[in-house]
Amino acid sequence: MEQEICIFVAVSTIIWVGVVFFRNLIVRNYEIASWRNVFLAGFVHFQAVSVLMEIATGAGASSYVAQPGTYVVYAAMLPLFLGVFLLSSSVGHRFTFAQRLLPKMEYPRTTIMVLTCIAALTVLTLGAVVLRAETFAAGFFTVFRYGFGACAVGLAAYYLLSRTRDPVAWVVFVATFVIAALASTVGGIGRRGLISVLLVGGWIWYYHFLRFKKPSGLVSRLLVVGAVVVVVVATYGTFRGKQEQSTLDTFKSRASQFAGALRGGGLSQNSLLQLAYTDTSIRTLFIIENYPDRYEHIPGNGAGLFFGMPIPRSIWPDKPEGLGLILRTQMDELANLGPGIIGHGWAEGGLIGVVGYALFFGLLTGAIDRVIRERAWNPYFVIAIGAALGDVFGIPRGEASIFLALCVAAFFAIWVPIGLINLVGGSILRTLGSPMPFLGEKQMVAQLEREEAEREAEVWADNEALARDAEARAAAGEEYADVSTSYKY
Repeated sequence: MEQEICIFVAVSTIIWVGVVFFRNLIVRNYEIASWRNVFLAGFVHFQAVSVLMEIATGAGASSYVAQPGTYVVYAAMLPLFLGVFLLSSSVGHRFTFAQRLLPKMEYPRTTIMVLTCIAALTVLTLGAVVLRAETFAAGFFTVFRYGFGACAVGLAAYYLLSRTRDPVAWVVFVATFVIAALASTVGGIGRRGLISVLLVGGWIWYYHFLRFKKPSGLVSRLLVVGAVVVVVVATYGTFRGKQEQSTLDTFKSRASQFAGALRGGGLSQNSLLQLAYTDTSIRTLFIIENYPDRYEHIPGNGAGLFFGMPIPRSIWPDKPEGLGLILRTQMDELANLGPGIIGHGWAEGGLIGVVGYALFFGLLTGAIDRVIRERAWNPYFVIAIGAALGDVFGIPRGEASIFLALCVAAFFAIWVPIGLINLVGGSILRTLGSPMPFLGEKQMVAQLEREEAEREAEVWADNEALARDAEARAAAGEEYADVSTSYKY
């Protein structure tokens, strides 16, 4: 019975999020392309769909079977977390403090400046692939390659969308995308880097063009972006575990692996099911059942891990461990486990911890989305803040603190090289090449022209109505009244 309750609540949670998205489409009081909505997509996948798949297939951690009552608590946490998160995100969307904390990144919008940034970020991406992560400094640098690559793709997409008939723009975009996509698949088997590279193209497409579309046109194009992400990530899933001895060798082999998977029909029902299934819910159930009965709560573990990320363990030996690593020992498994955002909160403080996590991430995503909306015209900022969407999507899976740290690191790692380019050569680069439009410039101008045409049409219609009324009165023999002073201009 309790599994049936959990199924009902999980399905209701998915519908609730769907209603939120639908309302966004109609009301447009919140951007469709936002951190909040990407986070919600991850929450649905890793906490709602996950438990449905786990109940339906019976798959999960072989060393653990949920005890009676655990599914009921899990079911109660789903709407609690979602409700607090949505409420706090709406409150955070009214905050303006984040605008003072985040760099404005107002740099020259010229073709040469954009191409220089694309080239620099691509070189940094390749450098991070070649560099072996054998030392802490080298490993710290290689973490940024996902952000470098995704930002390069975003700028290349911006360049292409601003001149779609230019063959050079297509060459730049395709070459940048291929390099960044391949680089995001080396050095590990995670999919977040590849998802970031794939999503950033749709992200910049939205802010440069789609946000001015009617709901039907917007949805159809977003479905195309979603389908591309699913197909590419599912295809990658068929061989992502095949790594060479060095990241450079893996980089070289990835292209042939993608080509081979596509030639051999790499996308199958099984690969799609593997993409849909995630064992996050079973880890969350374990935490709900065993904290604090068997294991004590670990309050503040996430915050300690976040702020301790840049500090080597040799300097801080007692630096907090990720909850996924802790679970690996507790559940006697080999993999680094995703505890889920609800599991994170419960492990740190039970019900209060779950509410705290929902409150924090709601306020955070709302505040960031407010800055994005205020600076939606600025390609550099919009692309930089959207360069780690794969990590935003992955936060509800966990490790939440690490993924959030990667989002922050990606933004500032992008800001530094672009800022240096502007500092060293900005005064020259702003005079070279042709000007680039701000995001949505053509669509804004077209929309203003349509609104002006509609106002003019209304004025002419009113004037014609006044003229017909005067003619009708004159024809009826009434005293002629000069209505010219009533005309609108």
